[in-house]
Amino acid sequence: MAGLLGSLGLGSLLSSPPTPETMACSALARSCPGITLTSSSGALNVNYEYATHHYWSSVQAETAPECVVFPTSAEDVSAVIRVLLQYPTVPFAVKSGGHNANAGFSSVYEGVLISFQDSHDTVLSPDRETAEVGPGARWVDAVEALEPYGLTVVGGRLGVSHSRVMQVVY
Repeated sequence: MAGLLGSLGLGSLLSSPPTPETMACSALARSCPGITLTSSSGALNVNYEYATHHYWSSVQAETAPECVVFPTSAEDVSAVIRVLLQYPTVPFAVKSGGHNANAGFSSVYEGVLISFQDSHDTVLSPDRETAEVGPGARWVDAVEALEPYGLTVVGGRLGVSHSRVMQVVY
């Protein structure tokens, strides 16, 4: 049947037109090729699987984005937003550590997921008074980065490092 329709010039009847989500993901793949993955990319991709299934709340993992972008800098985020502005109807979500329990707050169905899992560094300032913690960092990452300096972080979650709990001194 497909061959017959194709020979009649009607092959497009069998394929559905691209959705705005598909078009946005294609545009992201062209504009940000090193940081964009789609669910239809063929081979199993560990980063895509981790980004779409590793959540504190299983409710978040019940959705499947059309694609995931993994920015590692402010410039990457800016490039992603510039593309998304061209597709105002395409839903998107931002995922840091994936700890939000509200459906759709750090996951998205058939839209674009912006995952900060590759932006997790903790950088101590030269004067050792402040630290910059990447948006994808978990507290354990920050604790481990600061521990050699005799420092730690105070946050809403407990950072457990190698089965040890650090004592926070105020």
